[in-house]
Amino acid sequence: HYLQAIELFSKAIDSDRQLQQAWYNRGLAKSNIGDFGGAIADYSKSIELDSLFAPAWLNRGADRKELNDHQGAINDYSKAILINPHYALAFYNRGVIYYKQANYIKALDDFSTATLKDSVMKHAWFNKGMTEMRLGKYEEAIRDINVSIRQDPNYFKAYKYRAVVFIKLGLYNKALSDLNFSASLMASDCETFFW
Repeated sequence: HYLQAIELFSKAIDSDRQLQQAWYNRGLAKSNIGDFGGAIADYSKSIELDSLFAPAWLNRGADRKELNDHQGAINDYSKAILINPHYALAFYNRGVIYYKQANYIKALDDFSTATLKDSVMKHAWFNKGMTEMRLGKYEEAIRDINVSIRQDPNYFKAYKYRAVVFIKLGLYNKALSDLNFSASLMASDCETFFW
């Protein structure tokens, strides 16, 4: 369906090259088939036509991340945040890059902001907890991972990493309980058993 969408949006663009939304939507379709370079080019044209359209900045950032252009992605997420300071997903995505760069202070700040802007982002709560674990803030890590578990009681990854925090605190029975429950949720995930 994405190839058909690309064809339709291309026809719309051919008829009127000022159709900002057509450029943006074609970028989304290209992104979905893995044509990140093509998607970035289309998002860039969408931004050229409407520089205040935050989703184009967000999605261009996501595709730059896919191409390992982390600084470009950070810049795009930051621009999306500047346009829309309530854009939780932009804070979250930027936090993910900071986390991968081991810039845990900035990651924690972005994950914290994401959870304030959208309190039901289970991944933001989970990643906030993971970042706190990296910073040695174990009680805070458990608190925030617990929020992600309350939001999705079948979030096996959250149980698995909460177990890691329990181990760091010497709470081995709780860790074992979480690992067993995680394994029951995702028995085919070998990493659950061999981390």
